[in-house]
Amino acid sequence: MERIELVETGRDAEALLAGDGPFDVIAAFARSFYLRDAAGRICCVGTRAVGSGPLNALAAALPALPGTGTRLRGADIDRAHAMPWRAAPLAPLRREGLRSRIAAVAASGPRGLAAALPAILGAAWQPADPFLAAAVGPLCALREWKEGEPPEALGALIGLGPGLTPAGDDALGGAGIALRATGRGAQADRLAAWLAVRAPAATGEIAWAHLRAALRGEGHAALHTAIAAIASGSEPDLAAIDAIGHSSGWDALAGALAVLAQA
Repeated sequence: MERIELVETGRDAEALLAGDGPFDVIAAFARSFYLRDAAGRICCVGTRAVGSGPLNALAAALPALPGTGTRLRGADIDRAHAMPWRAAPLAPLRREGLRSRIAAVAASGPRGLAAALPAILGAAWQPADPFLAAAVGPLCALREWKEGEPPEALGALIGLGPGLTPAGDDALGGAGIALRATGRGAQADRLAAWLAVRAPAATGEIAWAHLRAALRGEGHAALHTAIAAIASGSEPDLAAIDAIGHSSGWDALAGALAVLAQA
């Protein structure tokens, strides 16, 4: 296999790639693939089109995409010139007009779990879609959670939905990022500890890797940018949110806005 030259690495990707391998390809797609090392750490190697994030190791180009089951060595990946990526800290939250800004996102035609934003904002809203109906109660419980242990209702979000990162996991991750970003680290710690008992057996290993990073406070760069814009009063780039996965950007934003809606 031709050597892959990286240009950027997130925190989790750096931790995995610091070793010599071997690394097993556990999933492969059109512009990226996932690696797992012997310690169970996971990272995603892809082109810049994948976007920055904690698990992501980005290359200007991929010479070839290895198939699932391929084993790579550390020597197959060159990170000598890769720049580290870290999420920028959130500026102070502008509370004035915050719910109006969230309502504007709700009116923008969101997809995935973000379609439940009217209910998160307190409107009487009952979707016909059973998938959304299953998520409304837990998302509202997330909005109401201020202290103590996470509400048991949040368990319904773990592994909710199809795909590599189920929508419910993405929403929980978005909530973790928003909690960290707004200075509610103690709550984020409680959510992380609560999910560590429940999530590994209830969702996939790649979804759990992304969720762990989010609970630590890091997710896709476009999500951080959108949260920062909504929190500060500027216009969020919802097209960038729409480009994250099938609906993962919207799902994560729903969880983040459930946290912000309480602010």
